[in-house]
Amino acid sequence: MGILPDIVVEILGANRCRLSWSLVLESLQQPLINRHLIYCLWDIILEFLDLSASIEESAITTSASDTPGNPKRMGVSP
Repeated sequence: MGILPDIVVEILGANRCRLSWSLVLESLQQPLINRHLIYCLWDIILEFLDLSASIEESAITTSASDTPGNPKRMGVSP
């Protein structure tokens, strides 16, 4: 229960917090819930990595288009 903020313990009360925390820990023992949790976490991680890769590609493309000899900038079609 040390993970929970004090305000949550004050609102729910110590007994309800213990009951809720034990329910959470008991739920994590279920294989179906664990599988779903892992899939959701991987989805978030992959989305973050894809977004990071897109930002890096965008930065590389932008810096390449800013070079002085770039045909697009000079109005010359490739």
